[in-house]
Order: sequence, then C-alpha cells, then structure tokens
Amino acid sequence: MKAQRLRGDVAIGTQVGGFVVEGLLGMGGCGAVFRARRGTARFALKLQSLSALGGWPSGRWTSSGG
Repeated sequence: MKAQRLRGDVAIGTQVGGFVVEGLLGMGGCGAVFRARRGTARFALKLQSLSALGGWPSGRWTSSGG
C-alpha cells in the first residue's frame, strides 16, 4: 500500500522525532503544521521549510520540552 502524500512532501505514517504524522492541518510561508501522535497522545507538529530557514541548519538539532 502506498503512503498518501500530503502537501509539504510528508506522507501519512511518516515518523518524525518519535511522532507519527496523521494529516495536514495547515500550511504557511514558513512551513506546515501536521496532526501527529506519539503513543496514544495527539499533537500538532510544525515542520519548518528549509527555504524559510535559509537552507540546511548548520548547528546541532535540539529538542525543547519533555
């Protein structure tokens, strides 16, 4: 079964940092917000577009929150 592609080139079922993408909530000039889950908890997951960031980040990826 092929994964359904969403705008922003992220497929339903894609795993991002422990989150599983379930659908697209919205898009803007800086990126897209997706409906996602981690276990049974649901989240809104914002993914920044590389063009809005000026290309690939040169620093180390960090995580905020817990």
